[in-house]
Amino acid sequence: MSDGPIKAAVVGYGYSGSRIHVPLILLAPQMCLAGVCSSDESKRHQIARNLACRAYSSFDEVLADGEIELVVLATPNLLHAPQALAALRAGKHVLIDKPMCLTSMESQQLIACSKSTGMALSVFHNRRWDGDYLTLKHLMESGELGDLRWLEMAWQRPGPPRTWKQEAGRGGGRLIDLGSHLIDQALHLFAAPVSNVFCRMHRDYPGLDIESHCLLTMEFADGRTVVIDTTGICYSPKPRFLALGSKATFSKHGVDPQETALAQGHIDEARESESDWGTLTGPSSARRVETLPGRWRDFYEVLGKALRQWPGGKLPVSGEDGARVIAVLEAARQSAAGGRVVVLRRLNVA
Repeated sequence: MSDGPIKAAVVGYGYSGSRIHVPLILLAPQMCLAGVCSSDESKRHQIARNLACRAYSSFDEVLADGEIELVVLATPNLLHAPQALAALRAGKHVLIDKPMCLTSMESQQLIACSKSTGMALSVFHNRRWDGDYLTLKHLMESGELGDLRWLEMAWQRPGPPRTWKQEAGRGGGRLIDLGSHLIDQALHLFAAPVSNVFCRMHRDYPGLDIESHCLLTMEFADGRTVVIDTTGICYSPKPRFLALGSKATFSKHGVDPQETALAQGHIDEARESESDWGTLTGPSSARRVETLPGRWRDFYEVLGKALRQWPGGKLPVSGEDGARVIAVLEAARQSAAGGRVVVLRRLNVA
């Protein structure tokens, strides 16, 4: 087993690569940013000048570098599966920015390849470490909510997404972009498998083939229900969380502040203002609930430790976790296309 930080290369230097993955890797003592790959020559100059690491011009260069232990894919969703397979076969551990891939067939191929090569496969579902989500989990675990039976989760940004995320064929759209986070959070909250999925989409953006609004309902085998709402046509957002428990209801607006704080260079100081705290309402009283601090830094710190202990280390998010999200997304697309409920007989991924 080697010592020292994991040497990582980030593939893709768009928003996710430059503003999320690179800064988080630089903050994690368990990680070493050894290189960044971009096909854009001007970006490669920025990388070499500002990050003092190798600037690769092609994905093949990354795979050929024997020093690289971890490949981080911050590329368009359509490329996730083929690039991850190539990296695993080249003897690299792989972290894929969410979503893991586009189809369940691809997710199963990735898991099988990870097992056959002995290399680790993880998915960047960093919003398990959002403060509002951690607050909801705390209210569940403390018993203050009682038995959580109905959960509504919304993430609404006016207007269509930018760049390649406007193209369905490249894996664009709000459901797969933002909804994959919410699906992962829901699957992480409840132990029972998802039994069925229903999805309704509108496509009202002129000239675009992605959805303008998506409403997804997930029913779990134990009778719990999760409703996920992602839209680009709402200017007065719903609560981020509306959790209906047997003892109380928790309502919470706003979005975790870590992304903004990370861009400003002080993620450790990210705290929600009191005006964004949620409210826990019971039969006879209501109180504001201070949002617990989130910690995206945990992801890369835990990942680095796990890879140094591989194959015995525990990943922050497993490939199987990522595949469950893809199964729900795939069922949602089938439901929306056919206007029907899609039954999931087996969501648990081997």
